Amino acid sequence: MSLNPIASRVPTLLAGRLLGGSIAQTQREMLDLQLGFASGTRLQRGSDDPRATRAIQLLQSSMVRRDQRLNAISWGEAVLGRVDTSLSSLTDLVTEARALAVGQSDDSADADSRAAQAVVVSSMIDQLFAEANAELQGLHIFGGQNGGQRPFVSFLGGVRYLGSGEGLVNDNGLGLPITLSGDEAFGAVSARVEGQVDLNPALSDGVFLEDLGGVDGQGVTGGVVELTVGSTTAEVDLTGAATVGEVLDRLQAGLDTIAPGSTVTTDGSRFSFTVAGADDLVIAGVAGDVGSGLGLEGTFAAGVTTTGGDTQPKLLGRTRIADLEGLSGVLGSIRLENGGNVQTVDFSGAETIADLQNLIDSADLGIRLEVEEAGTLSMFNEVSGTWMSVGEDGGDTATLLGLRSMGLDTPLSVFNDGDGVPIRSGSIDPETGLPDPAGDVDFTISLADGRSFEVDLAGAETVGDVLAALQAAAGAATPPIGPGEFTAELASTGNGIVLTDNSGGVTGTFTVTPANGSRAAEALGLLAPVSGNVISGEDRSMVAVESLFTHLKALERALLQNDNWSIERAAKDLQDDLDRLIDVRGAAGARGERLLLAKDRESELSIMEASLLGEARDLDLTDAALQLTNLEQQLQATLAVTARMQQLTLLNWLG
Repeated sequence: MSLNPIASRVPTLLAGRLLGGSIAQTQREMLDLQLGFASGTRLQRGSDDPRATRAIQLLQSSMVRRDQRLNAISWGEAVLGRVDTSLSSLTDLVTEARALAVGQSDDSADADSRAAQAVVVSSMIDQLFAEANAELQGLHIFGGQNGGQRPFVSFLGGVRYLGSGEGLVNDNGLGLPITLSGDEAFGAVSARVEGQVDLNPALSDGVFLEDLGGVDGQGVTGGVVELTVGSTTAEVDLTGAATVGEVLDRLQAGLDTIAPGSTVTTDGSRFSFTVAGADDLVIAGVAGDVGSGLGLEGTFAAGVTTTGGDTQPKLLGRTRIADLEGLSGVLGSIRLENGGNVQTVDFSGAETIADLQNLIDSADLGIRLEVEEAGTLSMFNEVSGTWMSVGEDGGDTATLLGLRSMGLDTPLSVFNDGDGVPIRSGSIDPETGLPDPAGDVDFTISLADGRSFEVDLAGAETVGDVLAALQAAAGAATPPIGPGEFTAELASTGNGIVLTDNSGGVTGTFTVTPANGSRAAEALGLLAPVSGNVISGEDRSMVAVESLFTHLKALERALLQNDNWSIERAAKDLQDDLDRLIDVRGAAGARGERLLLAKDRESELSIMEASLLGEARDLDLTDAALQLTNLEQQLQATLAVTARMQQLTLLNWLG
């Protein structure tokens, strides 16, 4: 074998190094291929192919996130499956309860059979309570976002909801809740007495500027105003002022420098200026909107007291009772009732709205007091299956605060759980075809002296209208019954209409008798028994949570009381519950379908990413085997050349 003349003249040391490097490189490449065969991957180091390495990292990260999402979707499917099972059970239960109510609303049902069915309804309530706390692996499916604890607990003979939020959303990529809230599945979880009195907070030194809506309703921020009297001006920097008192102090200091003897105070919800001297006071905003927000900008006449714009103080928890202009009297006690439990709450020592709220909370009746944006208060019943009443305790505190659940302005439409009071009107004489006023009579009231009068409530919309109609009907009787002989008024303690017979008679009986099949007297609670010369009507305007628990409880109570009308009402309410459950189950099923579609899509993407990852990372065994064969041949050739090089002598060099 002849050697290349150039190679044959390379020094032995250099040739050895070159051939050794070639052998090492070939062996390294063979080692990488052998490691690739062992691991199944073509890259052993990131530097082997930086672009492919980056692509592999991105794909692996995406696949990890996708696997997490698939797990979340699978968990969501399992939870919604449990939801569907529970809703199916609830639908069957409500269907059975409604059928029972319809069957017992028949006039042929007697008190004994209804009492027996009340036991059945009681067991249904127990079933409902258990299903309401259904869970899957520790997650309560009707707790909204708070699935870690039992959402429904027994309280005062009813059920209180402790869940929160609309539903728990896991990492399913769709933002779909996988649990339901209590009100979504079972109806409302609270009911309220809406306040009827705008308490209208006034300005006082301690009121924070951040608690003011501002003249334009945009709130109040800092700034500078300029005061001008005649040719004299002064700038007043209100930046940093936190309270009305601080604003008054700074404005007064400015007035003292340009119009000594002038004063600034507050008048209700407005700032008030009394300008001394002959020149008017002109206030203009220089920086910020504090001047306009506080109603300060404008001209205030000299020699008189002039007020600025309405700053619209907000009613908040820290609002002082003394600052409530809409409160027309001194607070005393109110009477609260829920689920048959009665508490008297004394407000006389309260200094702020928050104090009132804390006093209500301390009564522990499942009732809370809330502040409304409109400047009123509302009382909430948080317990399903109980009926709440907010009444007086011999005074007028509940009325002053606009919280009495049965006041003069209470609409009849809220009576009897929202069924209202059925009042006869527009009766027609079947023989003449003409209006029949006698057919519009709702009930008759008989006094103990034998006199009586008919009551037609047509046109009555509020409790006050009913009381006026009762007194008017008594006055129109023949002979007339004077105001001192018969009175109709609200109860001084608690709630209800109280009828008093002062006729002094002993020959008759003081009674209220329905007429023309009207249920108005019953719906108003006036069929209560007489005690002496007083009929203390039932409170039919009590506030109940419109929920499935309440409706089943109402059915149980109606069956025990053999109250046919209330049984009919319960049947109607249960039909509404059934319709809602069907809708909710459909909506939950739609969520499940969306999760299933998302799961299929994520699975397809996962397969695609796995394929791309394989192309970028996995070793092509056929190609690798061919490369290894070539490298083995290359190594053999290099070793052969190296061996020949080691046999060269000086004669080869000289030749």
